[in-house]
Amino acid sequence: MRPLVEPHLQNLPVYVAGKPIEETEREYGVSNIAKLASNENCLGASPLATEAVRQALDKGHLYPDAGGYALKARLARLHDVGAANIVLGNGTNEIITLLCRALLGRDDVLLNAWPSFVVYRIGARSHGVLERVVPLKAGAYDLDSLAQVAAAERAVKLVFLANPNNPTGTCFGKDELDAFLHKVPADVVVVLDEAYADYVRRPDYQDGVAVVSRRPRTMLLRTFSKVYGLAAYRVGYGVGDPELVRLLESLRDPFNVSSLGQVAALAAIDDVEHLARSRAHNATELPRLTRALEARGMSVAPSQANFVLATLPERHHLTAAALNIELLKRALIVRPVANYDLPASLRITVGTVGENDRLLAALDAIFAVPSAGS
Repeated sequence: MRPLVEPHLQNLPVYVAGKPIEETEREYGVSNIAKLASNENCLGASPLATEAVRQALDKGHLYPDAGGYALKARLARLHDVGAANIVLGNGTNEIITLLCRALLGRDDVLLNAWPSFVVYRIGARSHGVLERVVPLKAGAYDLDSLAQVAAAERAVKLVFLANPNNPTGTCFGKDELDAFLHKVPADVVVVLDEAYADYVRRPDYQDGVAVVSRRPRTMLLRTFSKVYGLAAYRVGYGVGDPELVRLLESLRDPFNVSSLGQVAALAAIDDVEHLARSRAHNATELPRLTRALEARGMSVAPSQANFVLATLPERHHLTAAALNIELLKRALIVRPVANYDLPASLRITVGTVGENDRLLAALDAIFAVPSAGS
């Protein structure tokens, strides 16, 4: 009998989502769960988006606008580009997959840092493409080494850069990015995944649109799942050269972004109050959470996103896996990251003040030490 699937699909990595609230309730018999696992906006969805969706519910029998005309036009104004520079996706995950499908042949190489967003790896391996990996350096992208590989290996066709990076939250600035791009051959497609860009506080952070405008083989990725609070609606987009956008448009599935997703995203863009509240909350709670975790003996990567990567010290009496279980018993969901080759770490989303306080109190109880304060 012939094999069911191609050999390169036999051991394909599986994307591991955050543990659902409902599953945790069933498994551990808990309620009032704080989900701090999936980097969602703890303040919820944009109220303007929620109201816009309510008003659109009576049109559920109609197909979406397949071209996303209104949303593309609004995004074009937001980024000061043409509508032809915008491609919409069912989250940025779909665009990542489309880029791999469109650009990578069997003799090409995907250049990737590790650990970084696992969907890049899945995209390459699902197409039987070789992935060339450059390890992070002190938890951050080693852009010099990545550039050297891109320049030396002609088979490199596509490079993914997550800025800030997931799962570490680390970020690089304009000078570092410019030095990298100066060394990378012009025919290599560079993808700047800026899912968490709205949370970045460092003044030298470069908006990827500026790179796209001067380097045609560049694609910027953004999402409505994070700061806008629209994770359930699955809306992402790319900004790129019209030639690259046309290629992705020809491959994407029809009606890939739902009507409700388009309506929600359109409203969320103009909800400046919700955006400001979300940024301000993160700017306060991220450093507080970082300091509190460090005070409890954990090392924390310097994050510019809405989450932290917290690592237990060596020879700690608990493993990260065991700590995760203890937190689940206390109705707290965080993200183990052993699948990112970080077995001693947990990725923790910045929650509300109350959720963060609950997490810290739970850690004190689990670690069996007097409260260190938060």
